Amino acid sequence: MLALTLFSTKILAQDSLKVKQCGTPDVPMAELQKEFYFGNNDSLYRLLARLPQIHQTLLQQHGIIADRVWRDDDPSIIWSVPVTFWAYIASTGEYPAAHRNAQSVIDELNRNFTKSRLPIRFYQVCDVNMVVNTSFVSPTTESLWDAVINSHHREATLNIHLVNSLGIGLNGIWHMRQDNRKNAVFLTRAVTTDGSTSTHEVGHFFELKHTDNGYAQRDECITEPVSRTRTWNILPCFSKWLNSNLMCNSTGDALCDTPADPCLGFFDMILLNECGFGNKKIRDLYGDSYYYPPAGASQPDVSNFMSNMLERSCRNKFSDGQRGIIVSSFTSGRNVSNSAAWSSPVVRFDTYEPDHRPQTARRIAIEEKQLHTFHKASFGNFLTDCDVDYVYFDVPLWGRYTVFTSAEIGKTHANTIIRLMALRTA
Repeated sequence: MLALTLFSTKILAQDSLKVKQCGTPDVPMAELQKEFYFGNNDSLYRLLARLPQIHQTLLQQHGIIADRVWRDDDPSIIWSVPVTFWAYIASTGEYPAAHRNAQSVIDELNRNFTKSRLPIRFYQVCDVNMVVNTSFVSPTTESLWDAVINSHHREATLNIHLVNSLGIGLNGIWHMRQDNRKNAVFLTRAVTTDGSTSTHEVGHFFELKHTDNGYAQRDECITEPVSRTRTWNILPCFSKWLNSNLMCNSTGDALCDTPADPCLGFFDMILLNECGFGNKKIRDLYGDSYYYPPAGASQPDVSNFMSNMLERSCRNKFSDGQRGIIVSSFTSGRNVSNSAAWSSPVVRFDTYEPDHRPQTARRIAIEEKQLHTFHKASFGNFLTDCDVDYVYFDVPLWGRYTVFTSAEIGKTHANTIIRLMALRTA
């Protein structure tokens, strides 16, 4: 350690006015029906209530006794998720902003997951992998996404591929190969700093669905109604979803605490330049207004990270049900095999990460003290040491400045190198 001183046919007819943004497809209802929370959202809230016990169990597996009381408003970090970045270029030296873009993605994820009271933090594994491959700079087809994942994938980490383009209108996608189940997030360079797209796509990695899931089908057995109290009374559907009486937890994204969403990626759905729902005419299949919802229901949530909201800066939260799904990804879902490794106490990174490069150095003010850790990176059962930290400070006046470095008691001193990066005369 080193101490230094982020139904309306009208709607369907206007597909040309829709901005798709996310290329992750809807989840078919036959697949959604297999989820443990389908028709029973209370199971998600019970899981959230078990977070202290989950934390204790994982600590005991690592031979650690917790030294603090769990607080839901300030949860301990349970899982540290390693992120491997791949950036694609046509020739060596292109895309110098890749390192800063990766830093922005990590900052966004940590900011949004912390704000959402989720015990998950993200850290960058070593450096950004710069790959010279003209075919992968702008992969626009599923076969190319498959090829990228097959060629560049680090097991037991969240793989994020930074590309120039994914096709017209697409900003990001979570994609899984169907043959070997390898999966990854793809982000265009332009959205790495928008504050919510990375969170949206990583939400898919943690098994979240779009809030407008199933809307395009306009099917009474699939499309979510506006009302939160509407129950099944359609015999064909009722026989299909016997494990639920409420429609809101067995249609759409199968969550009652995310309002019905008629796809906020349409220009005529939102108030442009405002974070608000603006369509007063559209109604659901039962005649209920999305703009003037019945008692107990809400307008479509333009602030939900998993919406396809046209104005991405409006997205800033997960619902409690979504939080439960993210936790379930570690306890019983896609990431259960990584849960123990990602909770390892040897992976404890500081709040300045990632700062692997001069381009991503964090500023330290004169007379400020910073604590930096040189952590290991974990990929399953494999650990590696590759952490380098850069900081910088501005010298406001000519003169002599002393930089103090020290190690915590019982810790090894860091190898510290001080360089004069630039000399300003004004």
